Amino acid sequence: MLPHVHFIQAKFFEIDDRLTDLHIPWHDILATLRTAGWQGWLSSEYEGRREPYRGRDQVRRQHALLRSLNGSAAPA
Repeated sequence: MLPHVHFIQAKFFEIDDRLTDLHIPWHDILATLRTAGWQGWLSSEYEGRREPYRGRDQVRRQHALLRSLNGSAAPA
C-alpha cells in the first residue's frame, strides 16, 4: 500500500528536552518506511496539552527528533 501513500499524519503527544518521544517509536516507523522505499511526506500534528506556545515548541522538537533519526533509520 505504501507506494500509493504520499502523506502520513505524524500525530504525537509529547517530546521531552532530550528529543525523546515516550509514546511513539519514531525510529522503528522511519526504518519501516525506508525499508519499503517510501518517499512521501510526514505532517506533524501535536495532540498534547494546550498551553501558550507549547504546540509550536513541540512541533519544533518533533522536527528535530525526526531529522536526528533521518540518518540512523536506514534499513538493516
